[in-house]
Amino acid sequence: MTVAIPQVLIPDLEEHLATYSAPGPDGLVFCGAIGQPLHRKTFYRNWNKATEKPGLPRFQFHDRRDIGNTLAAATGASTKELMFYTGHASPRAALIYQHATKDRDAAIAAALSKLIVEGAANKRPGASPTHPASKDAVHEATG
Repeated sequence: MTVAIPQVLIPDLEEHLATYSAPGPDGLVFCGAIGQPLHRKTFYRNWNKATEKPGLPRFQFHDRRDIGNTLAAATGASTKELMFYTGHASPRAALIYQHATKDRDAAIAAALSKLIVEGAANKRPGASPTHPASKDAVHEATG
């Protein structure tokens, strides 16, 4: 399967392939010094070093699927598009790897406010909506 990737990642991907991957179209992307498959222990040791270096919070290799799906959803991708992007056959499987974010929560609240205000304005021709929802503030419930 061929999947489009963000253009901005291509230079880093090309550098990785030229420097660290086995040559040829069937070469491994992550391999040992002479092109052989990495042992699990070696792979995870290098993964942990690579994620600690830029000061990233500690996360597992498999977590990148969650991150990728969540970021793709934040762009407005539909569930069907997420299924294609991740290779899942069911919406349930695609949604397992998608998580809510505070940024999207705020964006959804702002969009709902806009819909409410526009709906109120459309029902009262010529009126200026003064409903509190017309403010772009997002209110968090505190317990």
